[in-house]
Amino acid sequence: HRFTALQSGEVDVLIRNTTRTSSRDGGLGATFLTTTFYDGQGMMVRADDGFASIEDMGGTTICVLQGTTTELNLQSRFASSNLDYEPLTFPDADAIQEAFAAGQCDGWTSDLSQLAGVRSSYAGEGGPESLTIFDEAFSKEPLGPVVRDGDDEWADAVNWAVIATVQAEEFGIT
Repeated sequence: HRFTALQSGEVDVLIRNTTRTSSRDGGLGATFLTTTFYDGQGMMVRADDGFASIEDMGGTTICVLQGTTTELNLQSRFASSNLDYEPLTFPDADAIQEAFAAGQCDGWTSDLSQLAGVRSSYAGEGGPESLTIFDEAFSKEPLGPVVRDGDDEWADAVNWAVIATVQAEEFGIT
């Protein structure tokens, strides 16, 4: 678990795919720093399955990463449309990809950036064109670095490294 690794000192900073939530920020001994990217959760399906939106997916099985905000967002999105579904949870994206490729689930939900990456390199039958990602983002995922609570100097160093990188880009420094 990434927060356990952060709290124990096994890692000093989490970067890339940790969504900032109030419960995580206040209850896991973690300090969230400047948001570097806003992503959103989406849905990917096989193009030939005939699904055009979430509303078409009642009674389906959806692959999702277990124990994440992704799993909770999926539940909320289907509930908001009064749709039944069966979540098929996995501990990591590789296991989800195997299950999805094997046809164990009708859809794969994750951050849209991850789904786009998976789709772009899809080597299964039909290649990337055989997969469709719906236009709808059904969550807002603020992502950025996370450090342990209590080390203000380290938090400042990481935060200012992010801010300086953004500013350098704006100045055209490469």
